[in-house]
Amino acid sequence: MNPNCGAIRVYGVDFSGARDPSGKLFVASGTLAADGSAFELERVVLCDDRLDAFAMLLRSPAGSIWGWDVPFAPPGPAYDKLGFTAWEEWLSLAAGSSRSSFLEKLDAAFPAFETPCAAHGWACRCTDVACRAASPFKRVQPNLRAMIYAGWKLLAYAREAGGAVYPFDEVGGARDGPTLYEVYPSHTARLAGGARRLDLSAAAEVARAAAGWRLPPATDAVAGAVPSQDAADACVACLTLAAAYARDGTALAGGGRPSFATDAEWAVRGREGLIVRLAASSDEARTTRPKSSEKLRLHPPR
Repeated sequence: MNPNCGAIRVYGVDFSGARDPSGKLFVASGTLAADGSAFELERVVLCDDRLDAFAMLLRSPAGSIWGWDVPFAPPGPAYDKLGFTAWEEWLSLAAGSSRSSFLEKLDAAFPAFETPCAAHGWACRCTDVACRAASPFKRVQPNLRAMIYAGWKLLAYAREAGGAVYPFDEVGGARDGPTLYEVYPSHTARLAGGARRLDLSAAAEVARAAAGWRLPPATDAVAGAVPSQDAADACVACLTLAAAYARDGTALAGGGRPSFATDAEWAVRGREGLIVRLAASSDEARTTRPKSSEKLRLHPPR
């Protein structure tokens, strides 16, 4: 696809290497047509250091959108445990703390929570329940507490540099930098058949169906550059955001509620954030609500 006037640059980041990149931190990127009718996945890049990803973010074109596979916020009931009232306080805590002191504070306030999210509470956001995601306070396989330390610091720095964080900031307002969205590649993988895999064809097809694209997004340019599952996850993060934006661009640019959001998620988005994703059907968001009694299985975890 040749970039056209108004085309949008889309990026996807697998953040599992947040603490120790060591060949695990990848950024995928592509171009979404101005009218949302087509998408081409063009590159996947290994970042040797977190600073590489942040530098790419700062240098990305005006109007670019970024999907990050890391929780952007804690559950609403967790605020009271640390005496916080605003989402920005969590970012300030991460940005102003050493890794060890941040983790010690979390460990003192929040016990281990390793089971899949099945009900809203201090450990699980409404959006985690809707996506069958793990708790932001999960400690092992993966250590999400370490990931949110790095992720929330990055969000704090990105906002200082003019970036906007959805759904907390006004998109396209006084901020002239890129917009950051939380994504969850495993949710897309589940829609594509239930398993993450290096072959991107299934994820590309489910993205095509969700976005209404006539043709599946082009992925040939990255076919030989996906050496690991982490790289594949970055590509799926990019595909997910591109397809969601093609379908719900007006809403995701600050124009109201996107089609995938449940009532419960939307009501608490200012404290808990919102995972941007593909709806399983056109009416999923309007009819599906998290149920505390529902047996949810996480496949696969972040």
